[in-house]
Amino acid sequence: AAIPKKIESDAKAQILHRRQQRMKNALCSVDAEILAVLGTLRQKGCKLCLISNADFIDCMFWHDSPLCPLFDEAVFSCNAGMLKPDPAIYRYAMELTGAKPEQSLFVGDGGSNELFGAKQAGMQTVFAEWFDQKDENAAKRINESADFRIGKISRLIDIVDFE
Repeated sequence: AAIPKKIESDAKAQILHRRQQRMKNALCSVDAEILAVLGTLRQKGCKLCLISNADFIDCMFWHDSPLCPLFDEAVFSCNAGMLKPDPAIYRYAMELTGAKPEQSLFVGDGGSNELFGAKQAGMQTVFAEWFDQKDENAAKRINESADFRIGKISRLIDIVDFE
């Protein structure tokens, strides 16, 4: 969307800087429980791939994030030319990791109708509610595309089939 009035260069630079810092903080200040669970999944042989509707600022600090070494691949929409919920972005992620749909589990908060897209690509889905609580109507809609619904990331260990 266009900004309705002219903004001075200094104000633009300040807005950009704040957005960059917000993304850096989000990627570099990750809850220890999230890191531990992802580490456990990797140790048990799971291949992990991040799929994100992201612009260049959103992925600018990815390589500085403690998440980065825990993922085998990262698919950022700005680089892939696809957006969730397009099933093609999920198929691309599976291709990168060598996974088949029936072996794949997509975990997300349901934004961008992402669980629906993952389902269309043949994946099982997890509606993750630990970082973004949805209102009752939104949660009900998202849950329609979910195979699992969890409130803590540690529940992923119980859901994943390690065989």
